[in-house]
Amino acid sequence: MHIERFDAGTDREVVSACHEMHVAAAPVDVPGEPPMSDRVFAGWLRMHWTGDRPETWLVRDTTGAPCGFYALVMPTRENTHLAYFDPLVGLPHRRQGIGTALVRHAAERAHEEGRKTLVADGTLGSPGEGFSRALGARAGMPEASRVLHVREITDGHLARLRARAQAAAHGYSLLSWQGPTPERYTEQVAALHQDGEDAPHDDGHERKHWDAARILAVERH
Repeated sequence: MHIERFDAGTDREVVSACHEMHVAAAPVDVPGEPPMSDRVFAGWLRMHWTGDRPETWLVRDTTGAPCGFYALVMPTRENTHLAYFDPLVGLPHRRQGIGTALVRHAAERAHEEGRKTLVADGTLGSPGEGFSRALGARAGMPEASRVLHVREITDGHLARLRARAQAAAHGYSLLSWQGPTPERYTEQVAALHQDGEDAPHDDGHERKHWDAARILAVERH
C-alpha cells in the first residue's frame, strides 16, 4: 500500500479513478442519494464546497492500482483548529486496514498544520458510521439529507404551490442575475449569508464571517 499526493486540477486520470470509486460506493455509503456527476465531482475534489482548496491523497495497492483516496480541507479563516476529512476506500478493498491507514495519514497531516480535530461525515446505518465508532470518534450534530424525485411530482402540484407563494408574497419583489452579484447587492447578499450562520453548529465550530469580499471570492471559485 502506498499513499501519494495528487493534484485534482491536473491529474485527470486519478480524478477519474476516484470518481469511479465514488459512484460504485455511493449506494452503500449514502443509500438513496445520487452520486455526483464526473464534472461536479472533479470540481468538488479541486475546490470543495467552501472554496478552501483541499489536499488530495491517493492510495494504491501493491499492483499500483488506485484503491482509495481522501480530501483534507484546512480552513484559512474561521475554524483554523479543524481539518475536514473526506475519505473513501474502494468497495473491493475494504476491511483490509486501508481506511485506518488513511485516517492515520490525514491525522498526521492535520497535526503538522496545527489542527486539533478531524471532522468527517458519515451516514447513519452505513459502514462509515460503524467505522467511525470503531475509531472512537465522537458523534456531532445530525443533519437531514432529502432527495426529491421530480418525475414523481403529481400534475398540478407545483402550480398550487406557486399560487400559495404568490398570495403570501405581496409587497415583495424577486431579483435575478447571471454571473457575479452586481456590486450594489453584494453587501445585502453577504448579510443574507450571515443570517444563515445562525443555524445550529457543533460545539467548537466557529461561525463564518460574511462580507462583500468573501462573496466575490466564493463566486470566483
